Amino acid sequence: MLVTNVKLENFSCGSVHYIGNRFEIAIPGYSIGDSAVLSNIPSDVLAENLAALSLQAPYVAVTTLDEEENGILYPPLPEFMPYRKDNYAGTAAPGVNDDETHNYSVGSIWVNVAASPHESYHCADATTGAAVWLNTTLEVSELNAAWMEQVLSGVATVENETTSLVITGTILANTAFSVTSSGVNYTKSGDDGNLAASAGLFKETEAVSIFLNGIYQNKGTNAVWLSATSFKLDVAVDNGDEITIIS
Repeated sequence: MLVTNVKLENFSCGSVHYIGNRFEIAIPGYSIGDSAVLSNIPSDVLAENLAALSLQAPYVAVTTLDEEENGILYPPLPEFMPYRKDNYAGTAAPGVNDDETHNYSVGSIWVNVAASPHESYHCADATTGAAVWLNTTLEVSELNAAWMEQVLSGVATVENETTSLVITGTILANTAFSVTSSGVNYTKSGDDGNLAASAGLFKETEAVSIFLNGIYQNKGTNAVWLSATSFKLDVAVDNGDEITIIS
């Protein structure tokens, strides 16, 4: 930014505080000669500020010195703010075609009011026909499911009716575990914890036992079945722990 260096001398006994256009200065009383205040004013508003200062404080003398580029950018204020389309009354989740051709852009917000509770989406990519909208209002259960995908790993191939889960994170107590092995889902038969037969690996007539680090988890208290394919433990599971399911 091009600025003009100035020397300001205050011949009065009182301090002067001037606030102008992109320029503000405090000048102590009797700032004369070697005590004068040195500053600079953006050159494009120099005349405007000098005129205003002379009206506000006629006892302040201003001497213009040299002009220089101070290296500071000053972008002019835009004549208008960029338009961003939002949709706060959507009746469904946004899709890939809710894109730039419909005036959506990166940062656009979409609220699906048909969902209960309402769900909010943030546009991460508005490319034509390939818009990407991120759901920013996942519920605790949804976040937990996504989290579980990250902390459960190494589901062993079922051999001798045994499945082991190796925990790679910390999981809170009463978190649901899905009974899976090598991509095969097993379903519980009845309320006793039996698993239905699948590919001959688990037998539906055999009760299922759950162990945490080799310690049996009592059915109905320590280990509770929630659905046909999931159960929960009443204690937290830590990194490195192992859950074993035996039929």
